Amino acid sequence: MNNHYQEYQLICGAILFTRREFLLGIAGLEFMGRDIQPTEKDAILFVD
Repeated sequence: MNNHYQEYQLICGAILFTRREFLLGIAGLEFMGRDIQPTEKDAILFVD
């Protein structure tokens, strides 16, 4: 049942390596209709 949470954790970990992977991951989550969304504050931190 924590599958979505684990996916989110992995994607957050990927940002430590490349922002591009993180952004692609978020786009993928939104495209798949996931209900896990980053906050606006998080987006600002990663896209500077």
